[in-house]
Amino acid sequence: MTTREVAVPNIAPSVAMALCLIEREHGPILGVPVLWHLLGYKTADAFRKAVQRGTVPVPTFSIPHRRGRFAHTAEVVQWLETLGREPPAPERRGVRTEP
Repeated sequence: MTTREVAVPNIAPSVAMALCLIEREHGPILGVPVLWHLLGYKTADAFRKAVQRGTVPVPTFSIPHRRGRFAHTAEVVQWLETLGREPPAPERRGVRTEP
């Protein structure tokens, strides 16, 4: 069983393709230089502040004897895949939609 199968079961083909491409280029774990770009931060400093505030949209972790934060490529790709989707409309009680 590969890491990819364990990390992201039953993923859409487009997500699998993105994961394959990003993993081929950067590996299964992303460091700050790539991570802040993929997550859409304007600078590495903005990413570091988001880590301090706890507002990074994917889990990050440290590695002993290595500087910076890291994230699993599969989790970043899954988050990227959720962008642009409209959240379900909230239920509105007592509001009639029929004329």
